[in-house]
Amino acid sequence: MTGDKKPLGRILLTRKLVSREDLEVELREQGRTNERTPLASRLIERGLLGEDDALRALAEQFGVPAIDVRQIRIATQDLSHLPRDLAAAHLVLPILVDEERLVIA
Repeated sequence: MTGDKKPLGRILLTRKLVSREDLEVELREQGRTNERTPLASRLIERGLLGEDDALRALAEQFGVPAIDVRQIRIATQDLSHLPRDLAAAHLVLPILVDEERLVIA
């Protein structure tokens, strides 16, 4: 992850995924109500942003690759590399296991 995290709103505007007006309304509402729901979730709930677009924008913001877990086939033998209670507590699954790394999502 990079130290200079770009604001999600700027990414969404640059990618033309939301209008400036919709973003400003959502940010104002979030500030007014002190709502703790993440911006991307709020925009998705209102039908202003698709989940796939949100995923790609958040991946850009955090400097990590976007992985659509609906497209991943998890090998049952890989489940043994992550303790069940840890996986359940953090809602993660191993999606890639090789000799050097364990990738979770």
